[in-house]
Amino acid sequence: MKKKLINIVIVLGVLLRLVYVCYTDYNERQHDIEPEVGHIAYIEHIYNNWTLPEHNKWQFYHPPLHHIISAVWMKAVSFSFFDDVGLLQSLKVLPFIYSVLILLISKKIMEEINLKDKYILLVMLIMAFHPSFIFTSAWINNDPLTYMLTFAIILFLFKWIKNIDKFFEETENNADRKIVLKNTIILAILMGCCVMTKLNGALIAIPVAIMFIAIFVKYIKNRNIKKYVVLLAIFGIISLTLGLWYPIRNYIKFGQELTYVPTPGDLIYTGKYSIGERLFSISKTELFDELFCNVLKDHNIISFVIKSSLFGEYNYFNHFIAQMLKLINIILIIIVIVALIRCMIIKGSKELNIFKLILILIHLVNIFSFIWFNIQKPYACTMDFRYIAITVFTGALLIAIDLQDSEGKKYHEIYQTIVYISVVIFSILSGIMFLIK
Repeated sequence: MKKKLINIVIVLGVLLRLVYVCYTDYNERQHDIEPEVGHIAYIEHIYNNWTLPEHNKWQFYHPPLHHIISAVWMKAVSFSFFDDVGLLQSLKVLPFIYSVLILLISKKIMEEINLKDKYILLVMLIMAFHPSFIFTSAWINNDPLTYMLTFAIILFLFKWIKNIDKFFEETENNADRKIVLKNTIILAILMGCCVMTKLNGALIAIPVAIMFIAIFVKYIKNRNIKKYVVLLAIFGIISLTLGLWYPIRNYIKFGQELTYVPTPGDLIYTGKYSIGERLFSISKTELFDELFCNVLKDHNIISFVIKSSLFGEYNYFNHFIAQMLKLINIILIIIVIVALIRCMIIKGSKELNIFKLILILIHLVNIFSFIWFNIQKPYACTMDFRYIAITVFTGALLIAIDLQDSEGKKYHEIYQTIVYISVVIFSILSGIMFLIK
């Protein structure tokens, strides 16, 4: 029964995305699609010329994988009845596909670690109805592909972890080693493609590298460690070649630093406020009194993150529903924080511990890099939740793992009931918000 409910939730999530994509124009609720220097111009340059950009102004500094795929898609459908506007509208098909794949990969990740169906259902409700991933289904910038590749990396990292011990076993059967080699190559390709889509896709490389190093240390005295070094070399050659060729090309051609990010306009500069005001305090005015984000006035990161995770940088939603959704979201954030702390200090089942560690690493790496990014670039747009959208999944999955680990313990039923009620209410409110504009 629960498996059927999981599939129903996925279908409902797909349908909600389809509805949103249909009523959202290619130039509506988007990010960085300014004429001549935005993502659309980048795609059109490749579509018209079949060459890489001749400058790195504004969004042209990005690696080109998303823009190449989009240009190829436009060329493929250009033989249809679409006019120029129709071609641009058709670009929404790609992020819609990526968003559906994210749902399917999310389910596969949880099945890979043998999470119980009732907790898979819990996480899938969040993934299917969380506004961040509904907005994503119509974005024609490079975020959706980056998200999808990041989820795929997590899946194959989990597969890699599950099989890596077999790589060191003395056996005449090489089938297990071939599985590890295959997963390593796939993981390397996904990693390289993720960085070739957007430079901050490299954040997922940190927990991957930590896992690779941990395995190396574990088997340092094993006589097969030389084979593991070869395995690491294969991963490095593939991932670094795919991921770094374009940043190196831009460094040579334009003198662009490998970590370069263009500076936004002064109108949304928040550096005039102290670090305490921007990073650590919670602004009652910005969080509660002002329902939606205001990029010209807001400066508090916590408030902006909470609002942008639900409404983006937009304000067209039904105010009552939006206010209720914000309140239940704050409750869920508190639950995520509690689950994160519990997962860090309480030893759970042996089978889940390694996956729990990876999820904690991904979650914290994204949050701390986001904070550092905002210190380095104090602008309203850098506070947007889209830079840490992966924490929706890692946070939800940590709650699910914590619930599964705490089964049979005191207060488990109360904990589980609070989580389920909160998630169901959140999902219903989010669905209504997108259907009743």
